[in-house]
Amino acid sequence: MLTANRFHQFLNSAREWEALMKNHLDSKPTSVHRIASDDGAVVFEIDIPGFEREDLDVEVNGTNLLVRAERQSEVDNSNINWKIRERQTGSEAYRFELPFRIDPEQADVNYEHGVLRLKIQKPAEELPRKLTVQ
Repeated sequence: MLTANRFHQFLNSAREWEALMKNHLDSKPTSVHRIASDDGAVVFEIDIPGFEREDLDVEVNGTNLLVRAERQSEVDNSNINWKIRERQTGSEAYRFELPFRIDPEQADVNYEHGVLRLKIQKPAEELPRKLTVQ
């Protein structure tokens, strides 16, 4: 049983905190992707919560789609000696290759509530066409 004094000692021990939290703080969250396709477009939904729109970069190059998100570390001007700081910093990148060339003018990109949604129209030559039977 932990007494209040032993619990206080535990909280103040940097070595014990480091051992306890090492795996938790070093782990990166996994993102969730959803991809749908119909005759006219491909839709991507990528869960990347905690970013601002300005932190996101979406780039297309031929058939490649690259999504990057970068979060800078916060400057903490307080004199608080934090035991746990779970604010993630760093970058995440997602690359997808489509079976057709991507026209940036035919793509809609929206980021809301931590979900990046991209709707990319397929080029006309990729759309199904009806053939006339003679």
